[in-house]
Amino acid sequence: MEQSLPLQNEFLIDTPHGTQTVAHFPLPPQPGPVNVLHEEEEPEERERSLAGRLSIAEWLLKHREYLITQIERGNEVQVILADLLLVAILPTAFYGLVTGLATGSLMRILTNPIKLPLVMIFSMCLCLPTLYIFSSYLGSRRSFLQTAALGFTGLAIMGVVLAAFAPITWFLTFTAPGAYALHVLVNVAVLALAGFVGVRFMFRGLTRLHEGKPDFWKQTTFLTAWMGLYGMVGAQMGWLLCPFFSNTNTWISHRGPGSESFFEAIFALIPQLFR
Repeated sequence: MEQSLPLQNEFLIDTPHGTQTVAHFPLPPQPGPVNVLHEEEEPEERERSLAGRLSIAEWLLKHREYLITQIERGNEVQVILADLLLVAILPTAFYGLVTGLATGSLMRILTNPIKLPLVMIFSMCLCLPTLYIFSSYLGSRRSFLQTAALGFTGLAIMGVVLAAFAPITWFLTFTAPGAYALHVLVNVAVLALAGFVGVRFMFRGLTRLHEGKPDFWKQTTFLTAWMGLYGMVGAQMGWLLCPFFSNTNTWISHRGPGSESFFEAIFALIPQLFR
């Protein structure tokens, strides 16, 4: 009769009588699979205090997929939208205060923390109906409130980025107090970068929700065009609510017939850096 081979945890032991016995030894513990955090792992529950509501910024930075999923499922959308609005306003107001201090004008110190958040919110409110109507026409089933919450994730990220750049902006502007062109171009570059990061965050979240669906390419093409539209609206809104960086006592500059647009003003400032 053919003798079967021992298993991995069995060993044949010879005895003094020439016979063999089977000894069983426990296998060493095998390493389990590496505990990889799932991209939708649920974060700690947020408190209802101000600090707890502001902690949604941590969700934006560390639990983005979970936040987007919660909005898509309609879980506490009103609360999330209010918290995103808070996170968008406070850091942006702080950045506005930094730019106002750099001018040395009391008017800018008082008005920039108000006007800069208004630029972001007004621009988003103007563009939200377009985002909702066309995304719904192309196959989305989200409500307007859900669409607004997804849009304000981008604004909240913009606020966080602006707060991160505030020390750098302070240094560059305070060390060159009379360089108006430098002040404008540095702040425009920071605001443009924050806007790009914000809309890119929103774009990635929305495209993730449409992956594998028939309307994926239509939705991504529309979102790309909408991002460009939002950028143009935001830039022109900022131009309409200026000044932000001049040492004047004017709340909002008068815009008469023939006033140049934001893009013409920026192109006119670039040569002044080399004078």
